[in-house]
This record gives sequence, structure tokens and C-alpha cells, in this order.
Amino acid sequence: MWIGLVLFLALATTGCLAQSTCEESSCYPATGDLLIGRQHRLVATSTCGFNRPERYCIVSHLDESKKCFVCDSTRPFVDGVTSTDKSHRVENVVNTGGWISRKKTWWQSVNGVANVSIRLDMEAEFHFTHLIMTFKSFRPSAMFIEKSSDFGKSWKIYRWIYIALPRRSAGRPVIYIALRRRISPDGPDTAPPGALTLLKVTNLRIQLHRLHPLGDNLPRQREADQGDVYYAIYARRHLVRGSCSCYGHASRLPALEGPDGRRVERASVVYGRCECAHNTQGLNCELCENLYNDRPWAPARERNPNACKRCQCYDHAAKCHFDPAVYEESGYTSGGVCDDCRHNTMGRHCEQCKPFFYHVPDKDMNDPYSCEPCNCDPIGSLNDGECDPSDDPDYDLQAGRCHCKTYVGGQRCDSCLDGYWNMDPSDPDGCQECTCNILGTVGNTGCDKYTGECICKRKVAGRDCNECLPEHYGLSEDPEGCKACNCDLGGAYDNNCDIATGQCSCKNHMGGRQCNEPDPNYFCVYLDYFTFEAEDARGNDLTVVEYREPYPDREPTWTGPGFMKVQEGGVLEFFVAGLHTSMEYDIIIRYEPRMPNPWDSVRITIERPGPVDPTGQCGNTIPNDDYKYARMDPANRYQVVTPSVCLERGVAYTIKLEFDEYRRGEVNPSAAVFVDSIVLAPNIDQLSMFSGDPVKEYYKREFTHYRCDVAQLQVTKPELHPSCSKYICSISAILTGGAESCDCNLEGSSSNICDKSGGHCLCKPNVIGRECDQCAPGTWGFGPDGCTPCNCNQIGARNSFCEDAAGQCDCIPNVYGKQCDQCEPGFWNFPDCRPCECNGHAALCDQRSGACIDCQDHTDGGNCERWVRGIRCDRCDENYYGSPLQENGTCTPCDCSNNVDIAQPGNCERETGDCLRCLYNTAGPHCEYCRDGYYGDALEHDCAGCTCNILGTNHSAGACDLYTGQCQCLPNVINQYCDECALNHWKIASGEGCESCACDPEGSLSEQCNQFDGQCECREGRGGRDCAACKDDYWGDPAIDECYACDCDQQGSATRQCDRRTGQCVCLPGITGWRCDACQRGTTGELPNCVPCGECFDNWDMIISGLMNDTQRLIADASNLKQTGATGAYDDEFKAMEEKLDRVQRVLDSAGVTQQDVHTLHDVINKLSMNLTTNKEQLQQVNMKLHNTTTRT
Repeated sequence: MWIGLVLFLALATTGCLAQSTCEESSCYPATGDLLIGRQHRLVATSTCGFNRPERYCIVSHLDESKKCFVCDSTRPFVDGVTSTDKSHRVENVVNTGGWISRKKTWWQSVNGVANVSIRLDMEAEFHFTHLIMTFKSFRPSAMFIEKSSDFGKSWKIYRWIYIALPRRSAGRPVIYIALRRRISPDGPDTAPPGALTLLKVTNLRIQLHRLHPLGDNLPRQREADQGDVYYAIYARRHLVRGSCSCYGHASRLPALEGPDGRRVERASVVYGRCECAHNTQGLNCELCENLYNDRPWAPARERNPNACKRCQCYDHAAKCHFDPAVYEESGYTSGGVCDDCRHNTMGRHCEQCKPFFYHVPDKDMNDPYSCEPCNCDPIGSLNDGECDPSDDPDYDLQAGRCHCKTYVGGQRCDSCLDGYWNMDPSDPDGCQECTCNILGTVGNTGCDKYTGECICKRKVAGRDCNECLPEHYGLSEDPEGCKACNCDLGGAYDNNCDIATGQCSCKNHMGGRQCNEPDPNYFCVYLDYFTFEAEDARGNDLTVVEYREPYPDREPTWTGPGFMKVQEGGVLEFFVAGLHTSMEYDIIIRYEPRMPNPWDSVRITIERPGPVDPTGQCGNTIPNDDYKYARMDPANRYQVVTPSVCLERGVAYTIKLEFDEYRRGEVNPSAAVFVDSIVLAPNIDQLSMFSGDPVKEYYKREFTHYRCDVAQLQVTKPELHPSCSKYICSISAILTGGAESCDCNLEGSSSNICDKSGGHCLCKPNVIGRECDQCAPGTWGFGPDGCTPCNCNQIGARNSFCEDAAGQCDCIPNVYGKQCDQCEPGFWNFPDCRPCECNGHAALCDQRSGACIDCQDHTDGGNCERWVRGIRCDRCDENYYGSPLQENGTCTPCDCSNNVDIAQPGNCERETGDCLRCLYNTAGPHCEYCRDGYYGDALEHDCAGCTCNILGTNHSAGACDLYTGQCQCLPNVINQYCDECALNHWKIASGEGCESCACDPEGSLSEQCNQFDGQCECREGRGGRDCAACKDDYWGDPAIDECYACDCDQQGSATRQCDRRTGQCVCLPGITGWRCDACQRGTTGELPNCVPCGECFDNWDMIISGLMNDTQRLIADASNLKQTGATGAYDDEFKAMEEKLDRVQRVLDSAGVTQQDVHTLHDVINKLSMNLTTNKEQLQQVNMKLHNTTTRT
């Protein structure tokens, strides 16, 4: 009889069906027999014949003859193996075959054992659906089913079962329903918690608690012992039914790997591992995948798969975990916390770099190299070398920045700060302070960061580099530490300055930090400050002052009121005083040439009031130093007298200029020159600021290269080159001991401030002088309003100048008036004043007409005459012309353009009307134009004298234009007055027109030259007037880069410049030699005082010259004999004579010839003459013999 016990758990009809897809909803695997494949997981507490064969009897076999059998379970049952048919182990309950197999196999317990359990231990969590047991034996009278959901750690009884079924139920299953209410369509995993508890199972245990006393429910046929009762259960399909619990996250249950690592799937096996979807994992998909825990795990639902959410770990972690607190804090949006962050990251999302790492700003956080290690020196940085992890301006964070100890710096905190040294890990501040002044050390770093040694900057001194070198100031961060004082070479007493401010110690009235500028109301003098006017010099009777009225439209070319005209033989004596400094001075003569050729000889004598101080600056001066010569070139406007002269401070001198000869060896009484002034200028070569070291030598080269001295010595000074301006105050301070007071005249100047360079005050109209203290020539009445023009009549006055106090002009004879613009009383017809013709009957007459005024003696008429016309009325009256006697003849008024005095008789010719007595410098038949030498508008009485420049005018071409006043200019001379050379021309003083500048295109900077001296503006390294030669004081050929220093002796040379082609220096009179370093033949003394030997030497020289002439004649005769005589006949004789002649020549070439030498020469020459005569006669005889011989032949 089959007895069945059925435990069935009803599920929803669709809940256990496998889902085909898990993408957007829940899914479940198919159900099956959980025993299949798990035989090894079945355990029974009692099995018959397990240890040895045992006998058992079947009580219910009433009709069978055989009722007892043997149970041998020592070996497992193997289908087809007869020897195992009696094995009834517990694994036999698993159905592995058909119905016959099921009838042959069963599990059976030991006889009489009431409490027996069968347990199934599963490898995973399953959903248990139902259990079917078919007992081969009597059913137990009491049993219960247990389950465990934690792999046997705890157990829970499903239900106790007591078997007391009626007879009609025998052989039929009795179904017991444990969970009667329906499960949600979403699946068993979505059932209420109580239902889930019933469904989930990891272990199942059946407890057979009591044997049935009746065995089964069939009628008892015979008695049997209780000891023959046992439990036995057949194998049957779906014995334990269920499926793996996947919580709706899987539709498949793949096979597990075997011990050998292989996976073999059997279709009937319900495996215990889910093939998880929705980012879940675990045997039952009960967990989220490692990196998908950003929200809590949940079972899938029909329309909500509840997929696990990926954690944001920026690819730096392989897993994360869910943190409820974090989830709650985020507002239930994210609860994932990344685990085991890699790539040196940390934080909930691996979004931060670990300590001692920082996020590279230009790398994305997903980059595996986004966090790099801090590069901080652990010794010098805080927190053992930890750096800022990222950029965050709000918190002043800068990615990778190290945080250094107090006195440590550097990007890595690996070096001491400037001013600190000895980085020590035990020092909380990192480094200790240097004793050095940080500003004074190299790189502004203080001491050596390792040794503590102070390394001073180039211009810093002191043990601690805390003070500037001498002549330096202002310790600072400057690379050299301190700045050079650079005190002005002339304006400061020395080159030392205040170490803090750099203020130099200035000479009197010099200011500025460097003492290079004058104080207010003071000025720096030019090189020509000590200028002495020739008009103020004392001259002899061959000198006369020539005053000049300033040009109205340009600067004058002279200083002072004018010039001193000096004729040949003239002498000027200048009184010189007020020198501030003892030094070498160049005497410079300023002049205007009046002659076309150079003035050959000007003697300069310096007269000293007493001996020179032997201990002073001029202690080496000798008397001969006070005698000098100069040559004045018409192409120049000044001449530097060389060599210079040493003059002492505070001493008064007389400098005498003697203009001996215009042309050497000639007398020219008409030769004259206009001397403007002399200047005492410091000798540039002797200035301390230009010598002594290479820097000063450079200053000198710059000063001379830009011709700074030349520019300052000219009367009309050009605009100075910027390189020149900086030297003005320096030289000024040397020259005057500081700066000079402006001293602008309060009446003559508009301000008390003068030009800082040169000191010229701003003068009122017609006031001149540096201090504005005198009237300009041609003006008078010095006062608060300036000066008043003299306005001297250009015809009635001798010149344009007037007496300074009253303004009285210097009138010509018979001219009267303050401005010489009228005739004296008793004269008329200005400017051609003539006596009044009043026949003695009147003292005065009309100034214009000459008509007598107040005739006396009963006279009348223009001349106090009893004037009667022609008796026959046969002639025209005065101031009329014509032929009244002719038919219809008339008398017509003479047309003299109102330029005659109609009161005077004879103004015009009575027949023709031609004017005869034109006034006001007019001429012509009608006095209609200006006479020769005048120009202007004759009709307006405006004829002015031509003012043509004597040097630039072609006098042979006539006077100036009668109307425009344009003078007849020489070639290349321009302007109305012919007083200026055309562009790119010069040398107007030649009197022959202007020459082309002809500036060398390679050596000059432009085509224009100085109009007075023709000097072109040269490039560096070039010199000469046209810049085609080497630079000044050099000679050679610059085109092939061969220039050599002249090296002329300063005492013997007239100038430092030698001949630019040959290198020969220009010697003073009486001096000779390539360098002008020896006295000339015929002089005696020592350089530069070479004095002529006198008349004795002149006579001696005549004798020597005669001997030299005789010798040269003899040499010529001997040479002629040698060329035309018999060849080879007298070679020895000629050689002997040649040797004697050479000896004579050497003697004659010697400068020191004695009287004995002269006698010897006489003897030699006489012998040579005799020998030549004899030889000549012999040669003639030989020639005759040769001729005869040739004739006979």
C-alpha cells in the first residue's frame, strides 16, 4: 500500500515562471527538483545495514510468503549491479530513473528507531515550493518538518504532522498547505516578510518522531513486534520542489564549477547560483556588484528592476559599499562609499588625493595619474612634507604647494630663505638667521645657505656685507648691491657721497645729487668764459675800434660792441685778471679776416707781474714759455695759440699781441684784420677729468669726437650735441671752482634767472651783455625799459652809433640834430647841406628849399635878391622847361619826382626838363630812381645805402640792385647782402666766392660743412676738413684702415694736427724735425726756445752754401765724364773722387760745421778741381787717338 504525504506551498501561477529578459523588470529562474544533483548533501541519522547487513520484515505483507529480507547498505546502490540491490541509503530517495527504478530504490531506517531525521544541506538560498514523500513503510504517527535560512545555524519548524488518516485515504497523497494566501505577481521575493520567511531555505530537515503503532492503516492479519517497525521512503520525482532564490535579478541558474574547474550543466538540476543581472552578485543575487552600492540593494519588481547603482569612484576603485548614514545625509540619493581607492586617491568617491599627494590641475580626476606625490622636502616643510591637495582659491589652496617652515623657502621647501642658513630637521623654524645684510649679498640671498658665509655683491663690503664700497651708496636689491656715486668730475670735491642718499660733496653753488647742475640763479660757464674784448684792449696807432650794430634777424658773429681793427704792425695789450684756477690755458684769438691770405706772423707775449710760484701748478714754467707765435687763416674765425700757457689763480697778466707781418718778408701797410677778442680756455689735455684712467680717457675721446670744444669756442654757438652738454658744468666747476652767479642786471634784464649753460640773462629790448648791463651798439639810454635805438640818420651821421647818455649821433660836417637828420643853422638841402645863399641879407633859410627867411636890408626873394625875370620873357622860370619863343611854345613844370628843392635855382635844365640837382640819394632825368650805391623807392624818398658784404660781393659787377638792394654776389654766395655761402659751400672769406664743401661721402655724415672753416661732420675715425683723412691728430689713409697718431711735440708744434698725408708736424718758427722736436738749423737753445744764431751764422751759412754749390757742380762734371769718357780707362780715379765727394756731401749735410771743416773742404775741393781738369785733358787726348784710329781703319 502506498502511503503519501504531501506538503505543498502554493505560489502564484506566474511567479515561478522563468523570465526571458531582465532588462527593465524582474526576472526569475525555472523551478525543479532540488534533490537532483545533491545526493551528497543528503544526510540521515539512521540507515539500515549501514555498518553490516541487517534483517528486516515487512509487516504489511500478509499475503506474501516471504516477509523478511536483508538490508545491506554498506555500499551505495548502483543501478544494474545486483550486489547493491539491498542497499537502502538515504541518497536512494533521489529519483534518477523511471518507475521501476523508483520501486527498487528507497531509504530505510534501522528497525525500531523512532527518532530519525533526514536533512538536506543546500549550497545556496532557495525558494522552497513543496515536498512529496512516499513511504514504503508505515507512515510515522508523528513527524515535523524544519527549515533553516542561515545554513543550519538556526532552525524553525514548519509544522508538526500527526498521521491519523481514515482508511479511505490509504495510498493517496494528503496535501498540507503551509502558506495559503496569494503571493504578489512581482514574484516570491516581493512577498510580505512573513511569507518570505517561509519561502527562503538553505537547509531542510524532516524529523520522523514516532513509529506508527499499527504499522499502516490496513487490517492487521498477524501480530508483529514493535521492533520490526521502521521508516522507509521511496524515490519519486519532484520529491523536494523549488528554485534558487534570485530576488528577481536572474533568469538563469548556471552550473557551478567542479573540483577540476570544469562546468557541466545538467538540464534537470536546479543549480544554486543565479546568473545575476541588474548589477547584482552573489549566489542569490543578494548583493550589489562591488562597484554598484550607491543605493541600498532591493529585490526586483515587475516594472522596476531595482538595479544597483554604480558608485562614482572616478575609476580609482574596483568596489564600494553602501553606507546608510551617508545615504540619509545625501537626501537618499547616494550612499555609496568607495573602497580601497587606488592611484593615490581617497575620500567617499576617491575624489581626493591621499595625504602627500596632490591633484594635477590640468588632468581630469578620472586620469590614473591625476594625483602625483608632493615634491616637498620633509626637512624643510610642515606636516612631514604634505602639500595642498588641490586648487581652492576660497581656502587659499594651490595644488602641490608645499607649506614651508618659518625660514624655509623654495617650491619644495628645500632651501633656506634669503638671509637664513643651516636647514635642520630638528629646528621648528627650519633655518637659522644669517648675520649678513641680505641686500648686500649676491642674489639678495644673505649668507651661503649651507655654510652661513656672507658672499658680498660686487660693490658691497664689510664682514656682514652691510656697507657699500668707497665711492658707492644706497645698499639695495640692485644686482651689484650699491650704486656708484658718480660724482661729477668737476662739480664735486671728490667721488665720495652720502652712503644713504648718494649726495656728493658739491663745490660752491653746485647742486644735484651728483653736483652736476648749478644752484638756482647760478650757471655753468662755457670754455670761453674768460673772454677779453679787443675793444677794451690797449692798442697802438695802428689799431682802431670798429663798432658793429647787431643784425636784426640773426645772431652777431662777434662779442661785445664790435671789433678792433688792427693793421700790419699793430699791437694789442689785453689786461687779464680774475682767473679762478691755476692751470694750463689755451690762448684763442677770435677775429674776422679782411684779407684773402693767412696772416703769417702774430707774436704773443705773456707778461707776468712777478716770478712763478715754484711749488704751484705752474712751477715748471720757464721764461721762454711766455713767447708764442700764431698764424691766422682767413678760413677760420679763431686761432688756438699753441702750446698752451700756465697761468696762476688770482694773478693779473698782460697778454700782448703783435701783428708783425701779414705776408712773411713783405710789407703791406693796407693789410688789416678785425680782432674780436681773446679767450683763455682750459687746455683739454691738461684737465684732470680727462686724464688718469681709461674711463677719463674715454670721456676725452667722446668730448673731442663730437667737437665739443670747437662748438663752445665759436662766437655763434651751434646746438650742442647731447654728449657735450653733460661736460659743461664739470669743466665749469674746474675752471671757476663751482658755479657762477647770474648777477642779471635788475634794470637791463627781464628776470634774475639766467641760462644754466653759459649764464646769459634774458635781456630787455636793445640790451646786450651776459648780464644785460649795457646797451647794444646803435642804442642808448640804458634804463628800466631797455635801450632806445639811436636812429641816427644813415646819411647825416657818420655811423649808426650815438652817445650813450644823451643819444647824440656823430654828425658829418654841416649836419645838426640829435639824430643828425637836419642841416646846421645857416645851411640847407639835407643831407647835402650847403650854406644859405641870402646875399648876406639873412642868417637862416628854409631847410628843404633854401629860401631865405626874414630877408633884411629891404631885400626880397628866395635869396634876398631883387629877382627880375627876363626882360623879353624869352626863358622859362625856375623849375620849368620848354621853348617859349617857338610858335605855341610853353613852359612845362619839371618832373623831378619831388626830389629837388624848388626854392633853389637850377633844379632842371630849362630846355629839356632833365633834373640836375636830385636830392635824397636819387638820380635819373626825373630823379626817379636811387643813385648808384643806394636802393629803394625814390618816389617815396626811401633810398638806403647798399650794405653788401665786402667778402661775398662781386664789386666789378656794379652796385646793388636799385630797387631790391640785391647785391651782386660772387659764385655760390647767396642772400641779399651776399653774406652767406650757398648750401654745401664755404670759404666766403676768400673774396672769390664760396667753394664746395666736397665732404667725403664715406667719411662724413652729411654734405653740409661749417661755412667759416669748411669742416664737415665726420664719422667715427675720420677727420680732416672734408673727412677724407684720418681723425684729428692722426695721419695716413683711412680708406685702407691705416691711421697713425701724429705724436707732435707739444712744445715745438704749432698745432697737434700733423700733415694728414705725410705725418709731418707743423713746426713753430725756428723748430724742425718730423715731430717738431728739434731746433732748426741756424738756431740755438733748447726746445721750444730756439733762438736765431745771428749775423755770424748767416755769413757762415753763405760760405757753406757756396761750397755746397761748388760740390754739386763738381759732382755733375764727374758724372758727365763718367758717362761720356773712355770706358773703363779711369775707373779707379773716378771711384776715389766719388768717395771724396761723398765725404764732402756728408760734412755739408751735418748741422754742426766747424771752421776747420771749412778749410778741409777748401783743400779737398781744390784737389778735386785739379784732378778733374787733368783727367779731362787726358780724356780728350785719348778720344782724339781713338778717333784717328777709327778713321784709318
